[in-house]
Amino acid sequence: HLYERGVRILTLVWKDVCPVGGAYDTDEGLTDFGRRVVERCFDLGITPDLSHASDPLFWETAAVAGERGGTILVSHSCSRALCPHRRNLTDEMAERVATLDGVIGVNLVPDHLGGNRLADAVDHILHFASVAGSDRVALGCDFDGTDELPVELPNVGALPLLWDALAGKRGEDFADAVFYQNAARFAASHLKP
Repeated sequence: HLYERGVRILTLVWKDVCPVGGAYDTDEGLTDFGRRVVERCFDLGITPDLSHASDPLFWETAAVAGERGGTILVSHSCSRALCPHRRNLTDEMAERVATLDGVIGVNLVPDHLGGNRLADAVDHILHFASVAGSDRVALGCDFDGTDELPVELPNVGALPLLWDALAGKRGEDFADAVFYQNAARFAASHLKP
């Protein structure tokens, strides 16, 4: 039903435990129903988004992706190596996203960045680029998911400041890759029209 209506990405959990499994604030993995949901996603060509997943749910879904030749997406998360929030990815998780041909969108939520400055967002992007590869990092700003944003990035209109910062650190090609090319490549490769 969802696939026929155009759904190509499915965020499996948000908070606490739901019929699919546990979110970041739990230690629960996939339920039996959740495993069937994930397997059906791969049957149809829907990519699981693991941004809010618990650690067990992340690894169980990644294992199914590996078994099924599928990919995973983390549309809006940050690095746990830089900020120890349970909502963030470990370096091992970021590496697994890369081996499954996935992409990681870095969000701008100060609680996940470990600070409220543009430089904090730059640090997370550069960290994921070093761990997972420059072609695996994108923007996952989460402007509609938070009431607090970095002081220099209060809205989408300020994003050119982030592009300038990334270009200053790694060049314009890198900034373009993070801003749109990596996400566009992922969509073209994995999201069926």
